[in-house]
Amino acid sequence: MQFAYLDESGDLGARGSKYLVTALLVTARKKEIENLIWKIKQRLYQNKKEARWLDRQGGEIHFHGFPNKNTLIWALRELNRLEFKAYAVVYEKKEGQVAVEAKRFILSAVFEEIAKNNESVTVIADNDFFPLKKMKKGVFVIGQKSLAESKLFDYDTTIITEEVYKQIQDSIKEKVVKVEHKNSTLEGCLQAADLISGSIFQKYEKNESIFQDIITDKVWVIELVKK
Repeated sequence: MQFAYLDESGDLGARGSKYLVTALLVTARKKEIENLIWKIKQRLYQNKKEARWLDRQGGEIHFHGFPNKNTLIWALRELNRLEFKAYAVVYEKKEGQVAVEAKRFILSAVFEEIAKNNESVTVIADNDFFPLKKMKKGVFVIGQKSLAESKLFDYDTTIITEEVYKQIQDSIKEKVVKVEHKNSTLEGCLQAADLISGSIFQKYEKNESIFQDIITDKVWVIELVKK
């Protein structure tokens, strides 16, 4: 069974970053990725300053603020050796704040690839990532768009809670993707997804591509940017 780990870099507000990057790491070998995240932490703990940074993060790896560039490059190279693929959407914030509709549109772009490839996956995101309050588990219904609608993407998504899905699942003909909220501090693969989204964000926001270049063969990027 495959698992997909969802992460964002950037912010939704009117002020702050110019871009929002949403990345989805898909793997059936999550234990190998979790082991790598553990090794990265062990490297950081060998240096007092880096260990203090990691402790301030609650023991959680983040791309933003990563205290050692050489270790970060090593980590991405090691991650690139493992078995995974990733999808990412780069969204340029034209109007400043990212509206709920825009975020739903971004997720549609990410999940379209799952629908196209007919992959059976469970999507895992950090607590409170999805808009439904207090949702621990839910379902994304992925439906084919009508010909009258925009053809930028062939699919649209609607999120419902697992309880609602159980009530109506017999009547749903569309593809579905199960989603779960989990604590990213306890999920190494969510931290790996953060490294991927952060690497792509760094290219667009800071014009520094050295990190994305390491993983470029594993990541399919959709650009939703101004022309």
